[in-house]
Amino acid sequence: MSLPRTPRRFAAARPPRPAPAGHLRIRVAGLRVERAGRTVLDGIDLQVRAGEVHALVGPNGAGKSTLLGAISGDVPAAAGRIEVDGLPRESWSPVELAWRRAVLTQRNTLSFPFTVGEVVRMGRAPWAGRPEREQDDAVVADVLERCDVARFAARPYPALSGGEQARAALARVLAQRATTLLLDEPTAALDLRHQELVMRIARERARAGDAVVVVLHDLTLTGAYADTVTLLGDGRVRAAGTPREVLTAPLLSEVYRYDIDVVPHPRDELPLIVPRRGRPAGPSADEERQQMDTQTFAARLRAETRDAHRSAESQRYVSALTAGELDVAGYTALVVAHHGIYAALEGVADTMREDPLAGPFVDDALTRLPALAADLRFLLGPRWREVMEPVPAAVAYAARITSACAGSPERFIAHHYIRYLGDLSGGRHIGRCVARYYGVTEEAGASFYTFPGISDPKSYKDAYRARLDALALDEAGRAALRDEVLVAYEHNIAVFTDLGRLVAASGRQGAA
Repeated sequence: MSLPRTPRRFAAARPPRPAPAGHLRIRVAGLRVERAGRTVLDGIDLQVRAGEVHALVGPNGAGKSTLLGAISGDVPAAAGRIEVDGLPRESWSPVELAWRRAVLTQRNTLSFPFTVGEVVRMGRAPWAGRPEREQDDAVVADVLERCDVARFAARPYPALSGGEQARAALARVLAQRATTLLLDEPTAALDLRHQELVMRIARERARAGDAVVVVLHDLTLTGAYADTVTLLGDGRVRAAGTPREVLTAPLLSEVYRYDIDVVPHPRDELPLIVPRRGRPAGPSADEERQQMDTQTFAARLRAETRDAHRSAESQRYVSALTAGELDVAGYTALVVAHHGIYAALEGVADTMREDPLAGPFVDDALTRLPALAADLRFLLGPRWREVMEPVPAAVAYAARITSACAGSPERFIAHHYIRYLGDLSGGRHIGRCVARYYGVTEEAGASFYTFPGISDPKSYKDAYRARLDALALDEAGRAALRDEVLVAYEHNIAVFTDLGRLVAASGRQGAA
């Protein structure tokens, strides 16, 4: 009697191949998970890409750990599809799956007194019988050191503190050398230094080409280290995108059912997410006026236009662009729109160089037109001026700049502020995203997002805001500047709306 044959898919194990940044490692579509007759997750769509730290956040009971368990295969799904490296998860044998995903659970207990070194070496089990096994000693030594547990290598694992056990468990997961890491609250038991250590390790693994999915409760850590954030609430995805798009005060306050403030760090402008504390009634009208009076003009301008700024950043086209969901034509349409807008703005700038108010803001280090021309030549070819077709909203935006700024330094400064300070802030993140997804580089196709003449963007922005504070404007002049900033944001939103429609129409034509 012969033994049953091994299923074909298990007969020749397939190690994972190296993948470029942006490669889709995990895809979740329409996932539903039920427990005890109750729907825990419903309609979940998720994409996890190589080279990214993808954070899952949300209040207790939102379904974060359940989603991670469903991805790993430890939690059964009632409906939906989970793909790993382009194939249904079930297509991979257990060892093939172990090469492709390593899982750190919330609780990591052992009943036997294995040493820390032995526990970490368990992570090498999937590579038994393969040439990679020759690397075991080097890999184990490396991850013990990285996770700051090398000095505990000979100590029994159960004798460690909770935080030390958590770091040893992470070292075991890292030793597995899987292409996707699924980490469930890896910082929960750690002190501040080791929280930063763990998140730096996650960042390093992403830079090395791995995909990292991490469940976090610390939203400030999320804003500092994540490339992509998925916010869960009541078993559904409430938002997904960059930290700047997802970690907003109104959205977080709604999902967490608690008033939350999001403020930029004074040094690096990364978001600080803190619960709103103090007297429930809040400041009186007189106190609010007094607070506003003590703010600098730049700070007031930022506060008074913050909602418009967030609205512009949260447009669907922007999130699709930075998530790599467009094609090169979809990105090129933005470059074309920028060319007309900056041609108008920099045309006005040449007339403002000697103006006492606007002149200090005109700086050739900010000039974008040569870079845009080079990018369009790369994207559209040598006849780019003849073939580019800006969306109508971009034409209207350029016309507004030309008409409103003529003879009005306040309005010119408003448009200058929106464009260039934005380019030096969120624009740099967009530049990294487009270089990752659309086959362009800082030298060819995405040079718009680089500023060779500005070595320290943070210091430059500080000096720019100081110039705003020093403007010799009365309240009427400052109000005119602020109002034009709001107009500029409206034009920005209209451009993104037009670009979104253009991309959608192009997609429908391609499908037809």
